[in-house]
Amino acid sequence: MKVFQMPLHFVDEPLWPSNMEPPSLQYSAALYEVPGDVNAQPVLRDRTLLTPQVDLNKYRCKAVLDWIEFRLETKGTHQAINIQRFAETILDSDGSSSSVYVSGPFRQSHHIGPKFESLNLDYFHS
Repeated sequence: MKVFQMPLHFVDEPLWPSNMEPPSLQYSAALYEVPGDVNAQPVLRDRTLLTPQVDLNKYRCKAVLDWIEFRLETKGTHQAINIQRFAETILDSDGSSSSVYVSGPFRQSHHIGPKFESLNLDYFHS
């Protein structure tokens, strides 16, 4: 396996001290192998697979919850749009900028019933 450095290029070059090496990322190179008993397409033969070597310990990371799905069952029959509006009202009153999508048990839109098995928040802050 071959390992090499590839310089990083930016649209807007960052300020970089002249006494330091410019930023680069290390890659390992190996021949592409087709998984299992699948025949390789001709275009994939003799290809090289590059894998970046990233040390996540060099970065400050924080977890962000950006999508939730859960199931909801009500005592009565309701329209999905009314459940969506109810959820948005609660989130708005809590200061959230989340958006909500509500569907039926099999992800059908315009659902009317007691079960809502997909309620998605695509941007959620606790």
